[in-house]
Amino acid sequence: MYRDRIDEIRKDKNITNKKWSELSGVSIDTINRIIHPENPEKDSARVNTLEDLCKPLGIELWELFYTGDKSLVVLQAEIHSLKAERDALLEENGALKNKVNTLETKVDSLRDKNDALKDQLIETHNYYIKQKTDE
Repeated sequence: MYRDRIDEIRKDKNITNKKWSELSGVSIDTINRIIHPENPEKDSARVNTLEDLCKPLGIELWELFYTGDKSLVVLQAEIHSLKAERDALLEENGALKNKVNTLETKVDSLRDKNDALKDQLIETHNYYIKQKTDE
């Protein structure tokens, strides 16, 4: 069942076995043995190999064995949606951190200018006070 399903998905996505092999890191010979085994009852693919083959197809391993239970599809769609939302929030968070860092740099620069102006003001004030006391 999973053999037909994974090959069907590959064909639907218009991916050749050669390209599939390159993207998954699984040899063409292994792919052929999985799809067309000599003894289907005895020969079965390793789970990690199937996972490697699923990645370039954009599917999860469970989808190969899906029997029609809609609740699984709904849950998987919700998981994908939540992951996308999480990724967007992380990206937004990174952008906000960059803005905060930029603003902190500007604030530090303005503080330095403010301190320099204060020092000038004090020097000017002291200069005029000295002038008045010298008169």
